[in-house]
Amino acid sequence: MEKIFLPDKDKVVLILNKTQSSDGLIKQAEVLAEATRHNGAMQGFRQLKFQLAPEQQALVREYAMIGKRFTGLEHLNAEARYIQAQEVSLPQVSFMEALNSSVTANNIAIDGFSSAFYYINGTFTFPSGGKTLFGSTVFVTRGNMLINANTRFPGRVALISHKGMITINKNCRFDNALLMAQSGVYLKEGCSFTGCIIAPSIVVEGRGHFTPSAAVAEPFISAITLTNS
Repeated sequence: MEKIFLPDKDKVVLILNKTQSSDGLIKQAEVLAEATRHNGAMQGFRQLKFQLAPEQQALVREYAMIGKRFTGLEHLNAEARYIQAQEVSLPQVSFMEALNSSVTANNIAIDGFSSAFYYINGTFTFPSGGKTLFGSTVFVTRGNMLINANTRFPGRVALISHKGMITINKNCRFDNALLMAQSGVYLKEGCSFTGCIIAPSIVVEGRGHFTPSAAVAEPFISAITLTNS
């Protein structure tokens, strides 16, 4: 549709595009405003929404771990809650491949997570040296994901391995996290985790502390401004 922007009375064409994954769990809305009197002048807004299926949301609110196979349950703290599920499925995160993020571990160590979602078309290793990675996001890798020792995630994050596994080294801390991996999640000792881990295979090596969080079951929403002028 067309609108007139004041005070210059410029005519602007507004375009809305809405798309979603086939399972309906990931949605994208993009609004573009293009000035007709200024060739190529454009500004826009993109929003992505990621959510779990209602059945998974209900389980995530109650349990810190959902998997088909568990190893190392004897290392869990007494209040940890887990459930064995017959099937463990991931949202259709391949829908996010078009994002094709090029972020590096160094970028995240310096800047934290941006307001956008990420899709890494390969493997990814988070920065070493006990970094605290600020910000909240949905971070997806097509391949394996490695989190180095003493890393802390104070924000609300969803970390997802589309085709691989997530390996978490010693003494990492997650204050409000959703972890999902197609091939499995492996945690070394000393980790403090609030949220939920969902994977066919979950291995806990050594003592850790695991607590469910109802907040992590709520949708994740990103919003970024698009400019081209």
